Amino acid sequence: MAGMIRRLLSGAVGAALVAAVGLLAADVSAQAQDAARAQNVPTPRTADGHPDLSGMWNMIPVCPPQCPANVGGGGVADAAGNVTVNFQARESATVGGNAVNFERDQGFQRRMGTNLPMYKPEYWEKIQYNDENGDISEDPSLGCMPEGVPRMGPPNRVFQTPTHLIFLYRSQNTFRAIPIDGRPLPPKDEWVGAWMGLSVGHWEGDTMTVESVGFNDESWLDFPGYFHSFQMHVTERFTREGNTVRYQVTVEDPVVLMRPWVVNARTLRLNPDPKAELEEDLPCLELDRAHLVTKERG
Repeated sequence: MAGMIRRLLSGAVGAALVAAVGLLAADVSAQAQDAARAQNVPTPRTADGHPDLSGMWNMIPVCPPQCPANVGGGGVADAAGNVTVNFQARESATVGGNAVNFERDQGFQRRMGTNLPMYKPEYWEKIQYNDENGDISEDPSLGCMPEGVPRMGPPNRVFQTPTHLIFLYRSQNTFRAIPIDGRPLPPKDEWVGAWMGLSVGHWEGDTMTVESVGFNDESWLDFPGYFHSFQMHVTERFTREGNTVRYQVTVEDPVVLMRPWVVNARTLRLNPDPKAELEEDLPCLELDRAHLVTKERG
């Protein structure tokens, strides 16, 4: 009887898995159709002929043919529509698992990428220290400091004028006002050590290129302790096609990096709701670090 029950349960789990993969494939297919429709519309342009980047933008992977991030449920679709699903080895805290294991698995998964900034050997120990002590003392974002550029990613809303781009971010209600009137980057004697840097933008064909310098050295590039120096130079590129925008970032820092780091491109989708607005982000109040007993974080 026990063997029969095990076989029945195994069959049920297998059937559920097949059904889940089928639903995921259908979701990816629908998403691909939405992406195609978003790209197969005229690109709005301003009076000067440049693409109009204005709008509310959602960072949603566009698949296929390329998927810069996992589709929901851990699935990734290739150009032929084949879906690969990776399941966690351990149950997460949300389904009755162990919360510490959940944090460990999250941290492990976030380190699995192959496109990582390459640091000079003399800084490897510092990266290791930052990674191990991020939640205890080192990660500035966990102490209510801004994530900064480029860690906070693309803006959630853009307003474009003939002289400026206004970027709005829901995270910590952040904004950036970027001149696009042809002025050059400020010289080094005017750098102020800012979290967002000093930025100017210019058009390269239909691509808006935003260059930023003058950063402090307190923000991180990403979660596992990727720091930078005062000499960091960030280039963000925005290319609108229809109702999508391709967002690409390059980080140059000759002080600590062996070569420029070209971050994986992301695709943004226009929110078609004309009444869509950014929700207010609640003020950050750090109350956790004094109570942490392990170095696990997601």
